[in-house]
Amino acid sequence: MDKGLAEIDIRIVSESDFTELMKEHEHKFYEEVSGLNIPILISEPEREKLIKLNKNYSDNLTLCLKITDKSNNFIGWFYGDQLDRLTFTMHSSFIAPEHRQKGFYSQTLDFVINWAQEKGFVKINSNHSTTNNPIIISKLKKGFTIQGVHLNHRFGMTVDLIYYLNKNLKEVNHFRATSKEPSQLILDAFK
Repeated sequence: MDKGLAEIDIRIVSESDFTELMKEHEHKFYEEVSGLNIPILISEPEREKLIKLNKNYSDNLTLCLKITDKSNNFIGWFYGDQLDRLTFTMHSSFIAPEHRQKGFYSQTLDFVINWAQEKGFVKINSNHSTTNNPIIISKLKKGFTIQGVHLNHRFGMTVDLIYYLNKNLKEVNHFRATSKEPSQLILDAFK
């Protein structure tokens, strides 16, 4: 742990506990997010179809984190899940405003990266509003790279970030994005 950082507790919680956590604290999160409220745009028949469609999607790994101080006071949350056989996606991270700039997000990123690596993922992706500079900068400092940008119907212009847990895939990505000469291993992979 970095010197000067406060000790926090980051623990895995069930999806039902995470849902309760979000209900309790989401007003803090959503007052900062100017996204499109999709649920009000979905009809009841569409909602039922979505529930049915996603009923069997539980085979993928999910990570729900509750972040508290040592006295169990709320600091934040994290939610992410498996996109495919190789990729873990970070969906929602939140550190309460009064706890920002104290290293808690960095500690959460370390936890998520280590967890994903232990599970066997080779990359982690996330996307963020292009104006969410504190999070983008934190992730770039941790080794995430910019994969691209796109227009998101909920949040407007977003930046896609990726973190390679596999050094060879990271080198392939770097080779494709720059003029850097790849290693022989990477050249052999293209034959």
